[in-house]
Amino acid sequence: LQRLTSKVLLFVRSEKLQPQHFDLAGFYPYYHEKPEYARALQVLQDKGRLLVLGRPAGGKSRMAYQLAKACPGHWVMCLPSNFNDWEKIDFPHFPFFHPMRVLWFVDDLDKYIGGASLDWGERAMGQQCRLRLIGTCRSGDELSQVRSDKALGAFVESLSTVECSDFSDEELLDLAHKTGK
Repeated sequence: LQRLTSKVLLFVRSEKLQPQHFDLAGFYPYYHEKPEYARALQVLQDKGRLLVLGRPAGGKSRMAYQLAKACPGHWVMCLPSNFNDWEKIDFPHFPFFHPMRVLWFVDDLDKYIGGASLDWGERAMGQQCRLRLIGTCRSGDELSQVRSDKALGAFVESLSTVECSDFSDEELLDLAHKTGK
């Protein structure tokens, strides 16, 4: 595990996952569950691959964090956007245990344009572990840029998507009241 954690940005058990692991800006303990959360969790459980789309500051990363916390027994992993050393990722194998369960969190897919070949990484890691993937991307220009990158666009098109809805006026007032802002 030490060799593996020296190569990745984050490798932690889902039960021990903390907000600072996802580098969430303006994290508040209060979480307003979006209506699409249940659908996102179902897609993640059924298909194992999910892309959360939405506007800036719309709660995409926070939803991904909540989804990761809802995957007990998984190791949550984040990789740098320029990572391409897939052969050096070597998940430990423990005798008499099933393959390691890993949840790969890919935040802001536009950071990966021209960088890591995510499809290659998914294949390489999928051979070593039981892999699930959650990605986030802003709707609009960022998503268009991601789709214009040939390899990354094909990868994104293969993911099941959930659109993170905007907060209603009532939800914003409730959130403002809970956070004191």
